[in-house]
Amino acid sequence: VAHRKSDISIFWYVDNKFICQTKGLHQVALNPPPGKHVLTLSDEDGEKLSIMFEVLDKEK
Repeated sequence: VAHRKSDISIFWYVDNKFICQTKGLHQVALNPPPGKHVLTLSDEDGEKLSIMFEVLDKEK
């Protein structure tokens, strides 16, 4: 993720569950289970961005 303010903290949520906080380099490795999910990013200024994504089951 890129933010116009390079030193801002970003809070990461998957399906409304807090995952972590990043500052500076905004990269996170995720391993959610198969199915549909929502990734929400929120910065310390209160700005939010959400995106839906789907993880496919490799056995299907």
